[in-house]
Amino acid sequence: MDQMDQVSLWIEQAKAVTGELFHAFLLYLPNLIGAVVVLLAGWAIARVGQAAVVRLTRGLNGVLARLFVNNRWVRVRLSDGVTSIIGNLVFWLLIVFALAAAAKIAGFEFFALWLDRMLAYLPSLLAGALIAFVGYLAGNIVRDLVTVTFSMAGPERSRFFGLLAQWATVLVAVIVGLDQAGIDVGFIVTLVGILVGAVAASFALAFGFGAQSFVGNMIGVHQMQRHLRPGQLIRVGASQGEVLELTTTGIVLATSEGRMMLPGSVFSEESVSLLTPDRDDE
Repeated sequence: MDQMDQVSLWIEQAKAVTGELFHAFLLYLPNLIGAVVVLLAGWAIARVGQAAVVRLTRGLNGVLARLFVNNRWVRVRLSDGVTSIIGNLVFWLLIVFALAAAAKIAGFEFFALWLDRMLAYLPSLLAGALIAFVGYLAGNIVRDLVTVTFSMAGPERSRFFGLLAQWATVLVAVIVGLDQAGIDVGFIVTLVGILVGAVAASFALAFGFGAQSFVGNMIGVHQMQRHLRPGQLIRVGASQGEVLELTTTGIVLATSEGRMMLPGSVFSEESVSLLTPDRDDE
């Protein structure tokens, strides 16, 4: 009898606990249903917002294309990849708002508090993203400007300088955006400074080596301008011809094979013979 009474007591306790759990579930059920409804509504709103933003950005591209027809700014537009990224950002931003509201309704206080802190940080994050995005657009404009400016240097060099200016602009915008978002960019700024210094030193060395021959040509022509004039017949090494023109860095000769351009540095390396006497000596 004692065992039967004990089993009956266990059954009664289990029924009581089950009843209490079921009663608590019934009391919590409206909050749970409300949270699910908020999540579903938030998901639907996020999808609509994503589609609206994608359509808006594509419409903006159409407006820019009509405004800048046959213009240097014709390439200033949002690519499909950037449009997709913006749409996804809007989608997940609305989802986060829906999660925060659903967590409060469901009574998940810790999760709701964490989402509230993240949403409080969101304006700074959005401001940083906006700065980086504006820097991306400005980088496209700067690239086109620099490419047009250096077009006389040739297509490859002008394209290189344009891309260099674009990435520099984007990099500066990203660093400013990260700083706006509250991220410590001290190490990044130091690293970028070292890289910029190294690139500048490389350009300086390349320019120095390249300018060495240019300066040598200028000095050689300057020395020859004291002795040579157009119309004189000269021999420089194995080359012979009539002086047609003295340029900044060389001398143009008319030879039996055609026009020949001799760099100024040749006159300091080869012997020069004046075959036509100077009029002052006649």
